[in-house]
Amino acid sequence: MSTSLPGMQGWGRPVPPDMQDKILVTWGARAIYTRQAIDLLPDRQSWYVAGFSNDVDELSDTESKLRRVAMHSLMDWVNHKGLAFLRKESKRLFPEETRIISMDDGPFHIEASPQASYGYLYIRAWELKAGEENSLHGTQEATAVDAARTRPPSHQRLSRKGVRHRRKA
Repeated sequence: MSTSLPGMQGWGRPVPPDMQDKILVTWGARAIYTRQAIDLLPDRQSWYVAGFSNDVDELSDTESKLRRVAMHSLMDWVNHKGLAFLRKESKRLFPEETRIISMDDGPFHIEASPQASYGYLYIRAWELKAGEENSLHGTQEATAVDAARTRPPSHQRLSRKGVRHRRKA
C-alpha cells in the first residue's frame, strides 16, 4: 500500500490506496447535485497525471503539452461515457445516501456518491496504466435493485394497490 500521492486527491471522491500505484491519470469533481441534474463547476474539479506536478506554473511548455496529452483519453471517456452513466444512474441516489455508484470500462473507471452531503455529488474517474486491472473491493454497480434496497425508508413509496381507501357513508 502506498501513501497518498501529492495532488492525487483534490476534488471528488478519494482514490483508494490500493489503486494509487496503478493509475495513469485521474479526475475528480464536487458537483452540485439534485436528482434532476449534475452541475459541474470549473473551480471544483482537479486532475492528477502520474509523473507530472499538479502545479502547472512549475511545468515547462513541453511538460504541459505532455500532461494534456495524457489527460485527453480520460477526458474524452468521461465526457462521452462516464458522465452519461452518472446522469442516468444518479437519479436513483438520494442526497442523504452514502452509497457509491460505479462503472468499469476497460482501463477506465468512474464512481460517485452524495456522501450524505445533501447537495453535492463527489465524483472520481481514472484511467489505469497499461497492464493494470480495476480491482476495487466493496464498490457497487448501480442497478435498480440496489437502488430499491438501499433507499432510505422515508423515501419508500407505497403502490396504489397496497393502499386501502375508506368509503364515505
